[in-house]
Amino acid sequence: AENQFSKGVPDSGFRTHAEAQKLNSRHDTPPDYRPSSGGDGNVTRGGTQSGSEQNLTAETVTRSRLQTSTSSTVLVEKTLLVTNETETADAFLGVERLRNASVTYVKKNDDSEPPYTVERALRTLESDTRESHAEACEALAEMFAAAPAVGVEIVMKGLVKSLTSAIAGGTSAFCAGGFALLHMFATAEVTSRRVKADDGVVSGQTNATVLASMRRYSKNQAVAQWGGMLLWALAKDNARCKIGTLNARVPGGRGTAAEILTNALRQHGGEAEATAKSLCGAIMTFASNSQEWQEALGELGAQSVVTQTLAQHPALTFKGEFDALRGWLRGNN
Repeated sequence: AENQFSKGVPDSGFRTHAEAQKLNSRHDTPPDYRPSSGGDGNVTRGGTQSGSEQNLTAETVTRSRLQTSTSSTVLVEKTLLVTNETETADAFLGVERLRNASVTYVKKNDDSEPPYTVERALRTLESDTRESHAEACEALAEMFAAAPAVGVEIVMKGLVKSLTSAIAGGTSAFCAGGFALLHMFATAEVTSRRVKADDGVVSGQTNATVLASMRRYSKNQAVAQWGGMLLWALAKDNARCKIGTLNARVPGGRGTAAEILTNALRQHGGEAEATAKSLCGAIMTFASNSQEWQEALGELGAQSVVTQTLAQHPALTFKGEFDALRGWLRGNN
């Protein structure tokens, strides 16, 4: 694992069990686990059951209930699995659309709609018309790809703030695509410095929103992968961003930034190598040159999670980017 440390980053289901049962059964009430009321030969002439017959009936009823409950649980688990796989596929598709925007993006021929400008695209992202957010992202990606110098204008006019606002209430597909768009600006030479110096980034607010989305869609591999890549890019050589993220309150639930990142790696570290690399890279970037982050991650056992993940992906390498963390990863911090 020590030899695996790339300077470059690689290019929901139902809310409750009851809700899943309801949707799968097509009924508004839970399944009836009671045995049928038809006669089964267990009633004596006097209208009562003997002790052995009662035990047999009870055993039969119990077995019936267990079998029915187990089959329902299996059905729910299968449905959740298919739903999560579909949601993840949609999220990756959202990223792919964005990455191909410079080639495929064409504004709809609608005379009633004005063409996208930088200002209109950013206003759209801050609006409540969520159905238009993806198109606005594609328009910004198209503008940036067509004229990289326009990227500076996009960032200076509020890209980070507008995109953070849209991500906060976005679907899993939009969140993954939004992460990819911001990562594009955060890693491009012409815009990287301005993005990493944005008030939302250095205060930790933007990263907290990203982490909240990763927690909300914790089972989604695309969200985990692109969230990790974005956090890695924003925090790299950015001490103010690291402190701001560590101290920021992640909205929408419990969990610190360190806990959400470590849990994401625990859950997705054994999946695709790109996902494992992005999450390991994010964790080690925050830990680099930051005693506070090293202590917070150390309390969660993040070092062992990272080393175990690297052991599962022997071809994964960081080409020396995190050599300084060898001692910390061994636990000698």
